[in-house]
Amino acid sequence: MEITIKVWEEKAEGLHNRSVLTDELKELIALEDEFDVMIRPLHPYSDDAHLDPYFSVDMPMIGSADVMLYKLQDCKMVEAAYIKPSDEMP
Repeated sequence: MEITIKVWEEKAEGLHNRSVLTDELKELIALEDEFDVMIRPLHPYSDDAHLDPYFSVDMPMIGSADVMLYKLQDCKMVEAAYIKPSDEMP
């Protein structure tokens, strides 16, 4: 299950580089550790600055994805987060 994340535009570079560990970034890193996942850029090779704030995380289980989504939506660095709908019809 994939969660798409949009961080505030002015915070995107910090999540890409992870060189300056602000409290907001530590909050996201703690979630990665808690769920044993990695938040990664949605468009890692794009030169388009408008795509920089978009990230994704693959969650192994549906139940944990719901919990992760709820926690992401509470993070100060996150503008929006949602679970990507399935590509297939049930």
